[in-house]
Amino acid sequence: MDDEADKYIYWRRIKRTLLERSRKPWRHPSFVLYFFASVLLVGGAGLWLELHKLLFPTAGECSSLENLRTALITFFPALAGSACMQVILEENDDRALRASAVCLLIALSILALAIAPSSVSSPTAITLGLVGCWLALWAWWIANANQPGLQDGRTDAAIGRSNPNSSLQGSLEGFSS
Repeated sequence: MDDEADKYIYWRRIKRTLLERSRKPWRHPSFVLYFFASVLLVGGAGLWLELHKLLFPTAGECSSLENLRTALITFFPALAGSACMQVILEENDDRALRASAVCLLIALSILALAIAPSSVSSPTAITLGLVGCWLALWAWWIANANQPGLQDGRTDAAIGRSNPNSSLQGSLEGFSS
């Protein structure tokens, strides 16, 4: 094989892996519903609470962009940290994916530290925090894309098929005891 054609094979492989893991879960309603209900809605409860307080203030209750900012800064590093560590610990066969998770974890940690100081304006911090949230949610999606418990459909049993009365594939022809 030509060295030039093979030069970027690993970059193409990681791109293909990320695209496949980005698309595959959409075929499984259980995955998508779990993501939106549990990860986004319940996991982001602190964000939703602060957003609600900001949009619908009550008398005597002080709400500002600072509270929403704090909720963002605490949400995305926690989610990204757990998702990236999941990839790092589980993906033994894909070093490029593990390395990508390390890079994303470092980048999002730096982002959280960069937008935390009060010298950064709240609108800027919130905008960058939303980018961090999107990347953290995508990291969770990628990390869990192959989780069998979040996928629909019954897989065939390890030694046969899902119907125990069906015949097994293959034959013993040519083997003697």
